[in-house]
Amino acid sequence: MKNSEVSDQCALCPLNRVRAGLAVRIKKVCASSEVSRRLREISFCEDQVVKLLTSQTNIICLVCNARLAISAQLAQTILVEPVRASCTLPADDGAEFGVHERLHGLGAHVAERGEFR
Repeated sequence: MKNSEVSDQCALCPLNRVRAGLAVRIKKVCASSEVSRRLREISFCEDQVVKLLTSQTNIICLVCNARLAISAQLAQTILVEPVRASCTLPADDGAEFGVHERLHGLGAHVAERGEFR
């Protein structure tokens, strides 16, 4: 079996089956609507690239330069696909995902309203 055949067969799998250290893209969140809404609020949503840091009792992922822990049961409801080598996560700066721009924009917005001092 060729590598391309293997990757085609394993295109989607639950997050709890991914090996620690790998970057994956979330393709579908199959949790209840309330849980899915909450996950999306914290940027754990479709097309988001996440890096699995640990997969022991709890699943810890790096999402938008923040570490998020979820249960293995919840991770089972999140379907992911492997990320190609050209689309890997940045080291730690989050610049590739616009994290700094979003945070800077938020800070500027809050500063304009006089709430950030």
